[in-house]
Amino acid sequence: MKYFGKLFLITILGLVLSSCGGGGNAACSVAVGGLACSGKSSGGGGAGSPTSTYSVIQSIPNSLSVTHSQQANLIEVNGIFYGTTQSGGTNTLGTVYSIDSNGVLKTIHNFGDDGVHDGASPFAGLTLGPDGNLYGTTVSGGDNGKGTVYEVSLAGGTASWVGVIVKFQGGLDGENPYSKLLLGADKSLYGTTFFGGTGVGIAGNGTVYKITLTGAGAQESVVHPFA
Repeated sequence: MKYFGKLFLITILGLVLSSCGGGGNAACSVAVGGLACSGKSSGGGGAGSPTSTYSVIQSIPNSLSVTHSQQANLIEVNGIFYGTTQSGGTNTLGTVYSIDSNGVLKTIHNFGDDGVHDGASPFAGLTLGPDGNLYGTTVSGGDNGKGTVYEVSLAGGTASWVGVIVKFQGGLDGENPYSKLLLGADKSLYGTTFFGGTGVGIAGNGTVYKITLTGAGAQESVVHPFA
């Protein structure tokens, strides 16, 4: 976890320095639990260069009792941003959260509320499904600790936890989905697992999988196991 946290911090620092550099008039700093920037960036050009202003709308607290350790990208739906944290929350197993442009932060779900059956450690961001709901993955958790796919409803403009729709079984079924889901042209969701794709007891090299959404839930199938 420390490695991924440092990698994330280095990545953010690089983006910040890129934004603040190039002749702009800005000051930026990265601190534990948050990012602070002020001023403006001119983009490094001369006269007539576009100018962008920016500000921090929420500094994520560095505490295991609240949402923190956000590595995934945000997704915007009707002016509200939705994201995940790989850890933090009331059970320190990660969260799904929303934030608006004014910085109002709300936790939608704390992973581990159902033991670990509802998943743990969502490294990837969320995907808008064909039904208008959000879908995401957790690296671990589920019945066998192999990871899950879960659903968040946006019905009526209010985000609410629906539940887990897929629990990976390992082996031929695949395990540990780190990546974000992709909505295909056929209105199915596609993703990858880090391990699995071979027989039980063998780690395997991962899979590409497909999730078909049905009125009664979801059906998961392996599209390709990597050799």
